[in-house]
Amino acid sequence: MPLGRDIWAFVHHPLALVEYDKFAKGGEGKAILCLDMGRDTGMALLHRDGTVGHDLLKFPKTVHPGQSYNLFRLALTRINKSAGGIDQVVYEEKTYNRTSLQNARVAFSFEGNLLSWCALHKIPTFGVHNQRLKKFITGKGRADKEQMIFMVRQMGFNPQDHNVADAIALLTYYLETSYARRPDIEAGKG
Repeated sequence: MPLGRDIWAFVHHPLALVEYDKFAKGGEGKAILCLDMGRDTGMALLHRDGTVGHDLLKFPKTVHPGQSYNLFRLALTRINKSAGGIDQVVYEEKTYNRTSLQNARVAFSFEGNLLSWCALHKIPTFGVHNQRLKKFITGKGRADKEQMIFMVRQMGFNPQDHNVADAIALLTYYLETSYARRPDIEAGKG
């Protein structure tokens, strides 16, 4: 069931759906949500029927600094409900790269809110380091944003920006590695 526009009051772009046989086989009827988090959050959702939705969620700076995180948690709840329950969350692990303390604070706050929300809803999580993801998709661990977008477009998707491209890449990484198909591997380990 595709996500409806009614839940995206603060989303900038329309939801794009792509049907992909390799995703249907790898996901085995699971709803898998992939996120590249920040004030502009890239999202990809593998539906149980094998369709993939992707979108860009925007969480603007507001009067209160915590309001963006409340909107993020609300978006997660609405996505979970519209998907009929999320079976797995895959996210890009945040790293501190010394460019901006404020950006690092925001990134880690989104990650903390995601992990807390998933624990509350008993949804397993799997974090992927950004260099591992880039190397998997492009062959280079230090690929730039344009290279990631180009490679995701080669897969048949049309991401709105680099955040959405990363979310789609996370889904590809998760499904093409052994993590999605081996129940003996605990999420987040391996």
